[in-house]
Amino acid sequence: MIDLEYSCYITELLMDHTLNEELRSRRFDAIRRVRGLVARYEEDGFLPELVETVFCKNMLRMKQGMKQHKSIIETKNEMW
Repeated sequence: MIDLEYSCYITELLMDHTLNEELRSRRFDAIRRVRGLVARYEEDGFLPELVETVFCKNMLRMKQGMKQHKSIIETKNEMW
Protein backbone atom coordinates (compact mmCIF):
# COMPACT_ATOMS: atom_id res chain seq x y z
CA MET A 1 0.00 0.00 0.00
CA ILE A 2 2.90 2.37 0.56
CA ASP A 3 3.61 2.40 -3.18
CA LEU A 4 0.02 3.48 -3.83
CA GLU A 5 0.34 6.34 -1.34
CA TYR A 6 3.70 7.29 -2.85
CA SER A 7 2.29 7.38 -6.36
CA CYS A 8 -0.68 9.48 -5.18
CA TYR A 9 1.61 12.09 -3.65
CA ILE A 10 3.86 12.17 -6.71
CA THR A 11 0.82 12.58 -8.97
CA GLU A 12 -0.53 15.35 -6.78
CA LEU A 13 2.84 17.10 -6.97
CA LEU A 14 2.96 16.85 -10.75
CA MET A 15 -0.60 18.17 -11.08
CA ASP A 16 -0.01 21.19 -8.81
CA HIS A 17 0.34 24.05 -11.26
CA THR A 18 0.79 26.65 -8.52
CA LEU A 19 4.38 25.57 -7.82
CA ASN A 20 7.34 27.00 -9.65
CA GLU A 21 9.96 24.57 -10.93
CA GLU A 22 12.35 25.07 -7.99
CA LEU A 23 9.69 24.34 -5.36
CA ARG A 24 8.42 21.37 -7.34
CA SER A 25 11.95 19.96 -7.53
CA ARG A 26 12.56 20.44 -3.81
CA ARG A 27 9.25 18.88 -2.89
CA PHE A 28 9.92 15.94 -5.22
CA ASP A 29 13.32 15.40 -3.57
CA ALA A 30 11.72 15.51 -0.12
CA ILE A 31 9.10 12.93 -1.13
CA ARG A 32 11.82 10.65 -2.51
CA ARG A 33 13.87 10.99 0.69
CA VAL A 34 10.91 10.13 2.90
CA ARG A 35 10.13 7.16 0.65
CA GLY A 36 13.75 6.02 1.01
CA LEU A 37 13.54 6.26 4.79
CA VAL A 38 10.35 4.26 5.03
CA ALA A 39 11.80 1.68 2.62
CA ARG A 40 14.44 0.99 5.27
CA TYR A 41 11.71 0.40 7.83
CA GLU A 42 10.04 -2.01 5.41
CA GLU A 43 13.32 -3.86 4.91
CA ASP A 44 13.81 -4.08 8.69
CA GLY A 45 10.46 -5.84 9.00
CA PHE A 46 8.32 -3.14 10.58
CA LEU A 47 4.57 -3.57 10.24
CA PRO A 48 3.39 -2.30 6.84
CA GLU A 49 0.56 -0.35 8.49
CA LEU A 50 3.05 1.45 10.72
CA VAL A 51 5.34 2.25 7.79
CA GLU A 52 2.41 3.61 5.76
CA THR A 53 1.29 5.75 8.70
CA VAL A 54 4.77 7.24 9.09
CA PHE A 55 4.93 8.01 5.37
CA CYS A 56 1.46 9.58 5.27
CA LYS A 57 2.08 11.72 8.36
CA ASN A 58 5.29 13.06 6.86
CA MET A 59 3.53 13.85 3.61
CA LEU A 60 0.74 15.61 5.51
CA ARG A 61 3.31 17.75 7.32
CA MET A 62 4.87 18.62 3.99
CA LYS A 63 1.51 19.60 2.52
CA GLN A 64 0.72 21.77 5.55
CA GLY A 65 4.10 23.44 5.21
CA MET A 66 3.41 24.18 1.56
CA LYS A 67 0.04 25.75 2.44
CA GLN A 68 1.69 27.95 5.07
CA HIS A 69 4.39 28.91 2.58
CA LYS A 70 1.79 29.83 -0.05
CA SER A 71 -0.24 31.91 2.42
CA ILE A 72 2.88 33.80 3.51
CA ILE A 73 3.75 34.58 -0.11
CA GLU A 74 0.16 35.63 -0.87
CA THR A 75 0.15 37.93 2.17
CA LYS A 76 3.49 39.39 1.15
CA ASN A 77 2.23 39.98 -2.39
CA GLU A 78 -0.92 41.67 -1.09
CA MET A 79 1.17 44.02 1.00
CA TRP A 80 3.09 45.23 -2.05
